[in-house]
Amino acid sequence: DVTVPKALRLAAIRGLGVASDEEAMAPLTRLVTNSNESPQLRLAAARAMAAIRTEGLVGTAKPLATKTPDSPLPGLLAAELLQQHSARDAIDLLLQLAESQHGSVAASAAQRLFDLDPTLLYDLIDSLTHHPDVNVRRVGVRTLRHRAGVESTIALADILGDRNPKLRNLAAQILVEFAEVAELKPVVIEEVDRQLRGDAWRSLE
Repeated sequence: DVTVPKALRLAAIRGLGVASDEEAMAPLTRLVTNSNESPQLRLAAARAMAAIRTEGLVGTAKPLATKTPDSPLPGLLAAELLQQHSARDAIDLLLQLAESQHGSVAASAAQRLFDLDPTLLYDLIDSLTHHPDVNVRRVGVRTLRHRAGVESTIALADILGDRNPKLRNLAAQILVEFAEVAELKPVVIEEVDRQLRGDAWRSLE
């Protein structure tokens, strides 16, 4: 009911998700797909739907994921709808969304994929760690930690020069962890030395 204050509508929508009210799926779907509705209400509806169903929402998410890329909202709605999904078709759509130019979309999709299985993101590591959005880059760094190895060590050393200090610190912590692994210790030393000899001042912190 559009005459009801937004705060009350939000509370009602969230309550439907908590209650896992299956009968609410139809009105929630109408809300999510209504481009004239408030973005806040649409996102709340998408999250409520995700809480109610762990499968069967790809059909609703897919048209949103393929909307014009000018706005992050459709892609974000799609990613939020799939937050409890684990089927192959949902994974494929999340992989597509994880490469979005919009940080909120890519971060939501990448985080879900990481929670499912970090190996799903191995092929996307380069795009994740070079994304403009720090939340996306953070998922990429965590994926590097999971993948562990020479290539990951080299990539983490480069992230020591990231513009975000918290992400630089995370990369440094992981490199310290990698240095405890015998076969990676010389690589860590070599790569850190490479950074110290470079001209990226952030790497010297």
